[in-house]
Amino acid sequence: MKSIRKMVALGALVFAALPVSGFDFSMETRFDSESVACGSITGKERVSLNFEVGDSLCGGQLYAGFDTRYKARGGGSGKMAPYIGYSHVISDWLSFGGKYQSYFYSNIPTGEKHHTNELALDLRFGPRMPLGLFVTYNFDEREFGAETELSGRYNLSSVGMSDFTLIGKATFGCDRCERPGGIKDFFSSGAMANDKKAHVYYALRGDCVYAFNDNVDMWVGMRLAGNGASKGNWINFPGGHQNALWWSCGVKASF
Repeated sequence: MKSIRKMVALGALVFAALPVSGFDFSMETRFDSESVACGSITGKERVSLNFEVGDSLCGGQLYAGFDTRYKARGGGSGKMAPYIGYSHVISDWLSFGGKYQSYFYSNIPTGEKHHTNELALDLRFGPRMPLGLFVTYNFDEREFGAETELSGRYNLSSVGMSDFTLIGKATFGCDRCERPGGIKDFFSSGAMANDKKAHVYYALRGDCVYAFNDNVDMWVGMRLAGNGASKGNWINFPGGHQNALWWSCGVKASF
């Protein structure tokens, strides 16, 4: 792990040395009425904040950022996650990228991991990249995850509302769900011996986005998610067999 951290630190230094004049900067703040991870309710209201800077490199985009997520109510852990990545658009039909992210958790019980590191790779297909395939690997938990996402957008200019855009996304995946202890913690007792399979989940998202100008957007939308855990097991965290319906709103500024 030390070698990986050194590589990330070196990448951050190289990124910092790029011409400041070419930077793209974005900031996003978001509120969710439920805290949901991979189809499992993990708490009540959640507040998120993200900062990201990027610059062109070798025909693609090198970027780095910092993501924070905290649960406003209901207890549970908070999370801070710095990251660095690269994306490259080959054509209107294909793009690829990779990202290294380090998670730091707060309010974690004694004996559980407070820090994990993850590598993510992605491919996107189709006009405006509506279909995405993502693979993750967590070095500390030694666990893989996979996710596919289908997205689409529709501008309401045809009905005289050019400042409004409707965005929809459908996600299906199997993952460790970014839990500090990893999915293997839930297989440690005999009560879960019959549920040794990947944690699968789905999520549906619909947003109405309003563009104040070319740089600032605001949105409000609904979310529906669930998981494939059996009703007999996983009764508590990570949520058991359930469906979650909640709303979200936020503002994003890009320069």
